[in-house]
Amino acid sequence: MLPRLLKGGHIIMKKLFIYSFVTLFLAFLFIIKPDVDISFSREFYSQNTQKFIFYDNKIISIVEQSAYLFAFVFFCFHAKCLLSKQKQILNLQKLFSGPDYQEHKHALLLLCFGPIFTVQMFCKNLFGRSRPEKILEFGGVKVFTPAFIMTNECFFNCSFISFHTAVATMLFLHARNFYSGKAKYINSRITFSLIFIYAVIRIGQGKHFLSDIIFSICFICIIDAFIIMKRRQTMLLFK
Repeated sequence: MLPRLLKGGHIIMKKLFIYSFVTLFLAFLFIIKPDVDISFSREFYSQNTQKFIFYDNKIISIVEQSAYLFAFVFFCFHAKCLLSKQKQILNLQKLFSGPDYQEHKHALLLLCFGPIFTVQMFCKNLFGRSRPEKILEFGGVKVFTPAFIMTNECFFNCSFISFHTAVATMLFLHARNFYSGKAKYINSRITFSLIFIYAVIRIGQGKHFLSDIIFSICFICIIDAFIIMKRRQTMLLFK
């Protein structure tokens, strides 16, 4: 058991390094080439109507709202499964290293530290990036801000980064981590498609730039790998 944990730890460390390196590399590219965001969003902007192509599409709006439903159902399901069996939920050692119900523990940690805290509460309010529909290039009054540059163009629920894509990425990683065989194949492809669908919808609505989507995926992947690494380290500590 111990050699398997050590081997798994090396793999996770490698993944975490790769995710972090890719994120830093992409951040460098978007900082030195910020016009990529404008150019990509322009492909979804109609010069005739002076609006983004999905701006007032009711069906599209219903589809994009499903991200909040997925996040809520995901939380309720895993919280119920964990609370019904894990009597020592407030014991951090049990939460990280307990052998039972690891799927539910990991799911709740990823949801809380990923889409909820890092994306919705931290990044969106820290960077203050205005959404594409509100900037001068697309008929708004706000000034465009490159990725990772802090500004006061927006004060609440801003553009950087995408909550919808974060939720879809979380679902994809959960399928990859805890499913196997045919179920893993099917769920992985469904959730991967969901990432793409939300990305296109949110850019087409003028709600997010390309970099908002990309770094949402990157951040959730890093958080997922970090949680797995810390849980493995805790399990080794209490062996």
